[in-house]
Amino acid sequence: MKRYTIVINYRDRNTISQVEADSVSEAQHIFMDNYHAEGVGDKARRQLSLDIEDPRWKARPIMETVNAWRAEYWVNNDYIYVHAVETVPFPEPDELQEPSTFADGFCDGEQFHRISLRIGRLEKQADRTQLKHFCLRICKRFPEEYYPMIKAAMACFYLHEYEEMLTYAQNASDNWHEDPLNVFWLALALYKNGRYDEAIRQSDTIIRDDFRWLTYGKYGYDADYAWQLINDCKAIKGLSLLAQGDPAGRPYLLQYLHRGKEKDSCFRKADIRRRL
Repeated sequence: MKRYTIVINYRDRNTISQVEADSVSEAQHIFMDNYHAEGVGDKARRQLSLDIEDPRWKARPIMETVNAWRAEYWVNNDYIYVHAVETVPFPEPDELQEPSTFADGFCDGEQFHRISLRIGRLEKQADRTQLKHFCLRICKRFPEEYYPMIKAAMACFYLHEYEEMLTYAQNASDNWHEDPLNVFWLALALYKNGRYDEAIRQSDTIIRDDFRWLTYGKYGYDADYAWQLINDCKAIKGLSLLAQGDPAGRPYLLQYLHRGKEKDSCFRKADIRRRL
């Protein structure tokens, strides 16, 4: 019998449980059938149980060398993502139980949950220096995890440490370039370091991306999130073009002023107006 840590991610929260099972598919069935899954009614729960066996949603390894599987489901007009992480076998009564660990530089579900909570508290406190130092300690312990690395880059942005910001953003993008958030922070870091052509190229990957993917795809949250990425990337592209003496940047900045929401942005509209 194996032990699986099941993490179910909604757009704005997650739920973690541990179950005993012989396979990842059985672990997901146990979780969906018996465990309290927030926001998932009985009808949706029954559909999820069917989906687990559907080849379109078959749980697949995140990486071949890692004992973790990911599946995604469409429930109540919302995507949820189920991550099943094999931890350690349940010990026999006379065995000493070793602490759960995760291979190849990744943390397990429980560790990731604790790390995310700590990062969230530091962000709420706006303690950028402590956030940066905490994230770098986590990166040293789990070098393949890109989430704390991009959070370190974000902290450096607010601390005006742009060279360090570029280093961390580049590392996060190299590890997991599929996440548009990593692309955005890399574009911003390149702009802040005067590498305007590269900043424009990275920004274009988001500006020209499928809005539905940015909104509801694997790394999306909602339409507001997608528009924030697009609008800030338009600001990055517009500012980069103007920094190169190209007036083609003006329309991008005007679009940012028309649609951008300053409270969710890395830019201030007053600064954009002065630049224009």
